[in-house]
Amino acid sequence: MINRSGTPQRWTLSELPAWLTVNATSGMLNPLQQQSLAFRVSASAPIGKHELTVYAMGNNGIETPLTLHITITGDLPEWTINPADYENSMSVIAQLDFFGEISEDEDDIVAAFIDDECRGIAQPEYKERYDAYYLTMIIYGDSTTDNKTVSFRAYKASTGVIYTQVTPSDSIRSKALSFVGSYKEPVMLSAKDRIEQRLALKQGWNWISLSVKADDMRPQVILQDIADDIVAIKGHKDKGQSIDVGYLVRTSKGWVGYMEPLLNRRSYMIKAKRDCELRIIGTSVEPATHTVRIHANWGWPGYFGQHRIALADAFADADPQPGDIVRTKQAAAYYDDYEWVGSLQALEPGQGYAYYSVTNEEKWFAYPSSSVAAAPRRYEKMRKYENEEIVNDFAYPYNMILVGKVLLDNEPAANAEVGIFDGDECRSVGYTDAQGQLLMLVAGEDEATLDYKLFLNDETYETVETLHYITDDIVGTPDSPHLIRFGEGQGIGNVQGDDVQCTKVRKVLIDGILYIERNGEKYDATGKRVSEK
Repeated sequence: MINRSGTPQRWTLSELPAWLTVNATSGMLNPLQQQSLAFRVSASAPIGKHELTVYAMGNNGIETPLTLHITITGDLPEWTINPADYENSMSVIAQLDFFGEISEDEDDIVAAFIDDECRGIAQPEYKERYDAYYLTMIIYGDSTTDNKTVSFRAYKASTGVIYTQVTPSDSIRSKALSFVGSYKEPVMLSAKDRIEQRLALKQGWNWISLSVKADDMRPQVILQDIADDIVAIKGHKDKGQSIDVGYLVRTSKGWVGYMEPLLNRRSYMIKAKRDCELRIIGTSVEPATHTVRIHANWGWPGYFGQHRIALADAFADADPQPGDIVRTKQAAAYYDDYEWVGSLQALEPGQGYAYYSVTNEEKWFAYPSSSVAAAPRRYEKMRKYENEEIVNDFAYPYNMILVGKVLLDNEPAANAEVGIFDGDECRSVGYTDAQGQLLMLVAGEDEATLDYKLFLNDETYETVETLHYITDDIVGTPDSPHLIRFGEGQGIGNVQGDDVQCTKVRKVLIDGILYIERNGEKYDATGKRVSEK
């Protein structure tokens, strides 16, 4: 931002989409002074190419435009070829058709396959003479592939979707030095509604949902290609459901247990022996015509859209209420009066979700087909740990939510790192904001008593206060955060009216509530003495 005038200018920015933030939206510049602005794209920004205009207005009331071109890419397909491996080739001139529209996106990709091996790759190119976009593809082969059928797959860059069935207008067979199609009469490659979903599974527990509908949704069939890499798959029983949706364990003799066919509207847990990739081929699921069920307490809805979508748009039809929560294994968000706030910003295809509803009524809602908006957020996404291996997000199947406020010597501990430990094992790491508040997901399975540590200004602090882990528990809210005290004011440190010198302190768990016992007297986390009853 530059003030080229001879007078001070007060400026403001406008027309920013919700998924694009800037470090300053207004300010004052003296004559010839300048200021750098940093724009940040939110994780909830959808895949695709975006052209948008941001306006700056000074004292004269005239809006000056700044046009931004932002491209959000998906995971590119792993299609590669080395021409030197083959002794001959053929050529194809074609156009790519996505459901009646000729592709004019130079980032789209088409690959040719012979016997499931990639033999050619091309992208649309504009030909000025014909005023249209064409694919000029070289397909490589050798004597072993002569006269074999060539199949095609396509990647649509604007959605990040891989189409596994692309049908040519004329059957194409591999033949050395042949030339198929022309710019006047190109081969038409038409994508069919057969898409591929790829899920990168990590060693340990993964939360997943399916955004394609396979021909056979039985879990044994879905997992058959990576069955030797899987320990178990588990579903979740909804409130009021008498029969669990099942649990399957992989053994040397095959699958043991029972599980219903997988549903796109549900989330599941998969435990993997090692890192692996699950690939599923099926048809797309139109979000607007499929409904999802939520109910009081925790439910496990799946997300089956093909695009990343902001929470505000994803759950608009669900009529969220203050106190509702949505979470993954690594992030969570609260609905706070009128917006979603937290480390979770958007729903993503393939991710598994849990939703906590404060209402007692059952609700059915539909996801929108697409969205480019993102809800504003109060919490920034959690930063990476200094040592990314400190927390293993996949070691445990479940988690609990902690919304806390950290005090050091009775003052908010701003921009501090907090760790939650089970002995030497770190279960969670979070960072406080300027007010000392933080939102954390604590991994676990069985009930346990966990300890806090505070890391601030190269110093490490400990406290006698502890956290009792219970799966799916919610401790604190944004309006009433759970207090975590370090230094003065922690636990037993603020007991009043007691002259007995502290000689023996221990933690006591009674009926699921943790107390501090000091010389035989019990105190709660605030330091208040609790009666024997």
